[in-house]
Amino acid sequence: MVMVSSEQRVLSGAEETFIRVDLAACYRLAAHFGWDELVLNHISARVPSEPNHLLLNPLGLTWDEIRASDFVKIDFSGAVVDGPARRLNPAAMALHGGVHAARPDINCVMHLHTNAGIAVSTHPDGLLPLALDGTQFHAEIAYHEFEGITAHDEERESLTSDLGRKSIMFLRNHGTVYCGRTIRDAFFRAFIVEKACQIQIAALSQGITPRRIPDAIVNSVVKEFGPLNTGLTDLVFDAMKRKLDRIDRSYRD
Repeated sequence: MVMVSSEQRVLSGAEETFIRVDLAACYRLAAHFGWDELVLNHISARVPSEPNHLLLNPLGLTWDEIRASDFVKIDFSGAVVDGPARRLNPAAMALHGGVHAARPDINCVMHLHTNAGIAVSTHPDGLLPLALDGTQFHAEIAYHEFEGITAHDEERESLTSDLGRKSIMFLRNHGTVYCGRTIRDAFFRAFIVEKACQIQIAALSQGITPRRIPDAIVNSVVKEFGPLNTGLTDLVFDAMKRKLDRIDRSYRD
């Protein structure tokens, strides 16, 4: 039997508290930017000291009211480990349970149904290289064919197979998925790619064929962005949390 010291328990508890606050902030920011859909959709985060457990929002709360204490701790099958006895969205488990189980390097998964994201998911060529926004993540984008409501365990295998080692996935005729090593990484990817989707819809609405960025330039942007991104997601997310604090600090509760 492995003995856990009181100091280790305190550190584990502090790590989980930090993740809960960041996750609640991510939900509030998603609502702030208009990425929420009633009480539906979901963002999950792995519990730092419990890699086989996730934090997920209970069904019924709007994203602009979610607090750090509201999350339910579950395993990859969706069984509740700890938290309020609230109903969970069954459509969350094939995606979140599947991705977290298959990719131990991923600690946050965001699933959105924005109009722009869904529209781009229906384009035969998916996200086009039309602007800097989105181009830096070009090599990280995968696509998954529509299989109906994502509420069946059978779809876990195809979802994780299509995602592979990438971190962004367009669910055809459905929505978008953003993964990250941290909640902050996933949020940053979502912000940039959702903006890229809006740019694509606007560009295509002009009634002319938009100019694409040449492949060689796309590849150079992908290559150069890696070193530039060091520490950027922390700077961005900390600034966004300060924005939230000025609006409503209750997400920290």
